Amino acid sequence: MGLLDRFDKDAESVFAEVIERAGRPVQLRDIREVIVEAGADPITVNRRWKSAQKRLAEHPQIGRPDKTHYEWSPVTVTSGRALTELTDLALKSSRSWIVQPYVKAIKNVLAAAENSGPRARPDWTEQSTREKVTLLADVVAGADQLAAEDQKAPEIVAWLMREAQDNRLDVIGPVGAAVDFAAERHEGNARAGERVRIRRCGFIWTGTGKPIIVLKALAEPVS
Repeated sequence: MGLLDRFDKDAESVFAEVIERAGRPVQLRDIREVIVEAGADPITVNRRWKSAQKRLAEHPQIGRPDKTHYEWSPVTVTSGRALTELTDLALKSSRSWIVQPYVKAIKNVLAAAENSGPRARPDWTEQSTREKVTLLADVVAGADQLAAEDQKAPEIVAWLMREAQDNRLDVIGPVGAAVDFAAERHEGNARAGERVRIRRCGFIWTGTGKPIIVLKALAEPVS
């Protein structure tokens, strides 16, 4: 569908598209020129522009560097703010060209939350850390209880291994085992295929999809 046909059906989305494609701040006359060149009537463009200005102001990627210019920029709102504004817009409007950038912003943040490290957003990092320390506290409390009941180290380790298996964690090891080094499963100063001995076990988690190595086994070359 050509620009003119799309302008006739949804002028607001075409105005947004022209601003995005410009790659620089543009004025109404720049936007109008592109659409008129596609075959639109200048008077119609001006009339549709007046009715579209309020919607353009709602778009998260259209900014106003000054009173006469419009420019396209990345979404900078937080995930919480994006979700709130998206919800408000969805309740009163079905204009997907406004809604989609918010959806993309939320998806990007959620994707970043799946990765550890400084790229994760602070709010998601805090949530992830809280979940990790809660799990750690539960495990430590259980081990401490066993120790208080005079259970020995092998019994405590056996209990921890059962807890791991219940959470779909499979051991990479065990400690002391001699295996061929594989970088995707083992951590250490060795070459692929070199015979190594496991010093600390690792774990593979089998969730709802492909198994994931959550902790590589620590290995050292067999002397």
